[in-house]
Amino acid sequence: PLQDCGATTGSDEGAKLFCLDFSRGRCPDGPACTHRHEIPRPRDDEDLEILNEDYDIFGRKRSLLTSHWERHHGKKEEGANSLRLTALFVTGLRAPA
Repeated sequence: PLQDCGATTGSDEGAKLFCLDFSRGRCPDGPACTHRHEIPRPRDDEDLEILNEDYDIFGRKRSLLTSHWERHHGKKEEGANSLRLTALFVTGLRAPA
């Protein structure tokens, strides 16, 4: 795959969504990616186009995302779509030199 970097076609064009593959450390598109290759900042939490009750920051529909507990019990956990319960764990990223 192409080398991941902070600047992408998506970030240059004002993309709102973050790249799920980049967060996993394996975006095959590198600089040509149409999504953002960066760590979410506090100001992104205030942008309802990015973070809202229907979709996560990667553009995935929240109602379709299920946890192990939800698959086992056959229903969504109470508060599962609440914005107060959102989290993103990113590791291994280094600040540009």
